[in-house]
Amino acid sequence: MFPNANGLIKMTQTGRHITETITREKLLTSVLMINQLLVRPVSIDKVLNAIVEETQKIFDLTRVAIFMVNKEARLLQTKYVSPTGFNPEEMERTMTRHLHLDRHPCRETLVAKTGQTIYVVDRFNDPRITPIDLKMDLFWKRVSTITAPLRIEQDIIGVLEGDATNRALHLSENEVDLFTFFANQASIIIENAMLQDRNRRKIHQLLLLQEATRKSSLTFDVDELINSIAISALRLTGAKSCLVFITEENGKHVKHAGGSGEPVGENELVAFGDGVVGGVAATGQPTLIHDARKVSESSGPDVRSQLVIPIVTEKKVLGVVSVYSDRIGAFSNADLEILSIMASHAAVLFQNAALYEQLSMEKHRAENILESSPNGIITLNGAGFIQSVNRKAEQILEIDRKSMLGKSIFEIGDNRIEKVLNIALQKEPRHSIVEAGLVRKSGEDSILEIATSSVKRLDEVSAEFIITFRDITESKKSEGIIRRMDRLSSLGQLSAGIAHEIRNPLTGIKLNLQMLSKKIKGDQESIEKIGDSLEGIVRINNLIKSVLNFARPTMPKFKRDYLQRVLKDTVSIMEAQLKRKKIRVTMDLPLAVPAIVFDEHQIRQVFVNLLLNAMEGMPDGGTIKITGSMDNYEPGKADLFRLVISDNGSGIRQDLLPKIFDPFFTTKPEGTGLGLSIAHKILEQHKAIIEVESSEIGGAVFTLTFPMNAVEAEDVSA
Repeated sequence: MFPNANGLIKMTQTGRHITETITREKLLTSVLMINQLLVRPVSIDKVLNAIVEETQKIFDLTRVAIFMVNKEARLLQTKYVSPTGFNPEEMERTMTRHLHLDRHPCRETLVAKTGQTIYVVDRFNDPRITPIDLKMDLFWKRVSTITAPLRIEQDIIGVLEGDATNRALHLSENEVDLFTFFANQASIIIENAMLQDRNRRKIHQLLLLQEATRKSSLTFDVDELINSIAISALRLTGAKSCLVFITEENGKHVKHAGGSGEPVGENELVAFGDGVVGGVAATGQPTLIHDARKVSESSGPDVRSQLVIPIVTEKKVLGVVSVYSDRIGAFSNADLEILSIMASHAAVLFQNAALYEQLSMEKHRAENILESSPNGIITLNGAGFIQSVNRKAEQILEIDRKSMLGKSIFEIGDNRIEKVLNIALQKEPRHSIVEAGLVRKSGEDSILEIATSSVKRLDEVSAEFIITFRDITESKKSEGIIRRMDRLSSLGQLSAGIAHEIRNPLTGIKLNLQMLSKKIKGDQESIEKIGDSLEGIVRINNLIKSVLNFARPTMPKFKRDYLQRVLKDTVSIMEAQLKRKKIRVTMDLPLAVPAIVFDEHQIRQVFVNLLLNAMEGMPDGGTIKITGSMDNYEPGKADLFRLVISDNGSGIRQDLLPKIFDPFFTTKPEGTGLGLSIAHKILEQHKAIIEVESSEIGGAVFTLTFPMNAVEAEDVSA
């Protein structure tokens, strides 16, 4: 009997030895097969799934799972399970409910912490079983388990575990060692796979970062830049959501400026130091949260992990990039590193965008200054081609500025302007100002004051040129009027002095002649000569009176009245004379001209002088045309009333126009030359202006401009 028992024992040992040998051979074959996977560029998921499948087959296990340690979160997370042995409910539970290394004492966490393999044959009779083990065994319906550490050198990275549900798992000590050995080999394979996976992920992230950098560098628009940053952050980290915050001008808050992905419950405005985002904004240091449930400043119920990176320069925090995930421990230090690189680049781009915006504003400001300038401005490059033309230049030159751009300035067609521009294009180091005439499209002559200056470029090789010009036609007219008034005033004072000197001895001469005429009796010839002399004295006295009236005119008696009434009355008084001369008068006056203040007698004298002057210029008859207009008129706010009196007579030669208001200037044999001078003086007292134009073939045109509210109230009688 005993020999038979010994033989049975030997047979059992031999059978177990054979089984262990077969297991060892299968194990080595599996290790070789899994190692061969690493020769090809496969993912770590495929490698770990292969380890799970081979473990299940080699050791005839119901289920196999690989747990990986998340050191930052202190979790033991199920990553890979065998394709068979789990129903859907069990699969969902094992992949979502992780074990905490400190709070969940069980065989899995014990192996992860001690690095020792635990083999449980019967959960009911093993003293190492904890209440959490019993709870898990009841749910999983497992009888036996074997759990071995996954170790890389002294670092435990995870746990390999298999179980049996409908039977006890009977493993020899050698088979347990083989399981531990396989776990060690799997650890080496996992380490190599993780290295490859990290390298592939790093390369992928770097390529994504390169693409993101290229795309974001193509824009200076802040909104586009923010959108590009958010999308790139999602792709780099695999996050569910990304928000970008920009620092407010007060430097105390960051404001949500954009984002991408699923919505997250962050505040629109976050104070520095408030919550995770505000804390990063305040410190300028990144924050990695593996389990958001442990953080009091959580960003919402769906957020499980968060990575917040500052967009920071050497001096200040420009903003914050925050990515979110619904998985615990979703982000790693590698994600922090790659996102920090992107944020550093983003800081440069934000500075460039701010600088670009500042330059755009300065450019817009400069363009607005040019556009609102009262002077015409044209800029040219060093070759003399037009680069810009402002609105006033377009208006003065009466040329479409778009048609001028890129063309030579000489196409304007004015020789004097071309001469000035030629000086500029020759790069002469001096500024020049000239006056040039320009004929408008209407045929009117205008005078331009043109200045040129050169602007040196930074390269100091070529220069750009600025041409500024303004229409000084009206200024020239005003200067002429002022000079004329000064001249008339001087002539008036001189004439008054001469008149006084003549008048006194002339009175004595007149008395002597009158006495002499009484003494001479019968000498008819002498009497006639004395009579002629007395008539001459009368004419001289009248002339002296006119001179004195011109030099010291009577102060006007202002009264509010209607100017058009006085004009019509004057024309009516002179109607008989006009008819004899075959002269027709037409009037086109505004219907409702406000009453203004003037001296009726003096203004009537002005109208008479102008009508007589026109009559004398039309000896064969003609037409006198009188038109009126109001400038800038609003009820109660009229500025100017303008009367234009024109005729189609012989006109006035252009060379005589500057002299016609001078005292004693006349082209008539019997004229005194004081009519227009007195009219000018009267209008001057009324603060009105008289101007004259003439064409030798078109007659004379006198323009009288009356201010509507120029006389002081105390001078006006009701």
